[in-house]
Amino acid sequence: LTIILTGCGKSEKKEIKDVAVESETLKEVISNKWVDQIKLDNGKKWKADVPTNEGIENMLEIVNNSELEKTDDFRSLAIKLNTEKNNILKQCSMQGPAHDNLHIFLKPLIEKIDYLSNVENTAEAKKLVKSIEEHLKSYHKYFE
Repeated sequence: LTIILTGCGKSEKKEIKDVAVESETLKEVISNKWVDQIKLDNGKKWKADVPTNEGIENMLEIVNNSELEKTDDFRSLAIKLNTEKNNILKQCSMQGPAHDNLHIFLKPLIEKIDYLSNVENTAEAKKLVKSIEEHLKSYHKYFE
């Protein structure tokens, strides 16, 4: 009996530690450190191509029109967002500094979508969706 109880205590501690690590990972994913790296074009917005502008708008529409209740709903949202993100990457014709800044914008967005596709609970998922929505809305601060 002592061995069993000792074993249970150890697995409980491991579980708590794993949850704490996930929370730190989530905090890192939803952080907006990218705003310290992105630049404007001499104080003006970068000119973006049509596929990128449409793709960002489509992603915002997908987020706003999704009914999200269960973790599967959030994972489904991640699939839709990932498809749209892939379309942006395939069709993007931007070059130079505008393109470089677009990647500064997209990289953390991609990380958020990837994390959402593997979400384990709705509390984390809701935080991610809020962060994704804010991220997408901020696109127009830097691109036109």
